[in-house]
Amino acid sequence: MAEKIKKDADEDVMKEVRQLIAAKKGEYERLHGEAAYQDIKDSPDLARYLDFTRKFPNSRYLMDLQERLKEADKRLPPVKYWNDSIKKNKKGYYEFPFPGEQNNHIMIYVPERRIWIDKYEVSWELFKRFCAAENITLPPGTGGEVICKTDECPAVVTYNDVGRYCQRYGFRLPRLDEWEYIAGKGVNTYPWGNDLPGEEGTWQANFDSLGDDGREKDGFNGTAPVKRFEAFSSPFGVVNMAGNVWEWVQGRILKGGGFLSAKEDLKIKKSIPGSDTDTHGFRCVKDEK
Repeated sequence: MAEKIKKDADEDVMKEVRQLIAAKKGEYERLHGEAAYQDIKDSPDLARYLDFTRKFPNSRYLMDLQERLKEADKRLPPVKYWNDSIKKNKKGYYEFPFPGEQNNHIMIYVPERRIWIDKYEVSWELFKRFCAAENITLPPGTGGEVICKTDECPAVVTYNDVGRYCQRYGFRLPRLDEWEYIAGKGVNTYPWGNDLPGEEGTWQANFDSLGDDGREKDGFNGTAPVKRFEAFSSPFGVVNMAGNVWEWVQGRILKGGGFLSAKEDLKIKKSIPGSDTDTHGFRCVKDEK
């Protein structure tokens, strides 16, 4: 009888354990595992925590466990986005390739703001796909020899063109504060850190492209493909937030500098106004909701 009581008690503990970790375990396994979770996902180990906590209610064991789960969980995207395509980037944030209905944007989840943001500037490839879907004429000047040589380069379009693009796919432009936060404001001078652009033989962005030094260092006398300079991404892993093309944000404001810019324009704090006729690059945001 004593043995059966002990066994039943153990089953109760294990049932409670399974309820505690049922949601968590599957999530982490689908996301290819989490180093921070490995040492607390084992059921018997959790059972010991729970059993100990029952006997010693003032113990911090369970509270510590819950804090560790919360810490490991804080960057995970909302449940509706979980699938095998989600991966963690080198900066520790999760990336997700949105489906064809949203033009295959690769976006990074920013849990602090509860938004997704494009990892790359919107390319001519994506923008041409949008024009075909909307049955509209591609803006004039596309593919000019100096500005852009391939569809892998960023699209440069008007503020109104951007609005039409975002409306079709359920996106929007980032707000100024969102753009600066994701670029690293308050932590960095530039998206990659505080090292001056081009100093000590390191060319972190596409700028000064019509100058001899710029051409020599980055190899471009116009815009570069959107996936270049990934090693110098923002703290969230967002690429080309400095240089290449000025980027539209809400309110017809431009951020980040472009391929013709001087070093000063690449600073996160730098902003300039844009007009209705200006053509510049952009990246999109998707609200979590």
